[in-house]
Amino acid sequence: MQRHLDHKLQARAKLWAALTLLATLTAGSAVAIANAQGGSTVHRDTTKKCSTAAACISASNSGAGDGMLGTAANGFGVEGESTGANAGVGGYSLQSNQFGASGVYGDALNGFGVYGFSRSTSGYGLVSQGNAFVEGLIFTGGSCKNGCSSTRHQAAFVASTSQPTIDDVGEGTLRGGAARVALSPDFANTIDTTRSYIVMLTPEGDASLYVTNRTAAGFDVREVGGGHASISFAYRIVAKPYGVPDVRLPFKTIVRPMAQSLHQGH
Repeated sequence: MQRHLDHKLQARAKLWAALTLLATLTAGSAVAIANAQGGSTVHRDTTKKCSTAAACISASNSGAGDGMLGTAANGFGVEGESTGANAGVGGYSLQSNQFGASGVYGDALNGFGVYGFSRSTSGYGLVSQGNAFVEGLIFTGGSCKNGCSSTRHQAAFVASTSQPTIDDVGEGTLRGGAARVALSPDFANTIDTTRSYIVMLTPEGDASLYVTNRTAAGFDVREVGGGHASISFAYRIVAKPYGVPDVRLPFKTIVRPMAQSLHQGH
């Protein structure tokens, strides 16, 4: 009888300890149910919603491995969703030099290393608040009249230039062999007006034209030989962007994470 009572008292003590531990967890805390399998491997199965600004789940590694790794057979390895102003998945690099590690790194054999999607036509699937470097071609998936679907788009390649430039196009009218074209205020606000720009003309009639008197406010168009033609013309302005270093085909070094770090455990 005494042994039976001792067992009951021990069971009650364990239950009371569990209830006490549960009571110490506030409503704003993150509660992770961990299931240890195969030694020290820990699998986080479920988490409660946090009401505080702190992270619900965080992981760090002082060694060479990943801070957090997610794998999936069919879904997303890591999925992030946010109803606030911040991104669902954010990445930061603590390296201050130009050869530092990437904040977010994506690697794919056939799909997309990093995929961004915006449900709004005015939004952005991907945003970079700094320089963007692409080792390869850049193309956009535009719409088309025939052959397009939700997964099939018409690809258009983005042109590359040897120097950073910004362009503007427009049309003007030559009257009596002369015309003055003013730079659009929004375009003039984005260019370095202390540097020269280039203007390319396309006459829309039987006349030869040239550009003169280029200033920060605009330029003049004249007919060759002092003619007095009255025709329309198209123009393209190629200027230097404001606040951008004037470099030409600079070399860039890309530092990639080690393969064993990206695919450890696979």
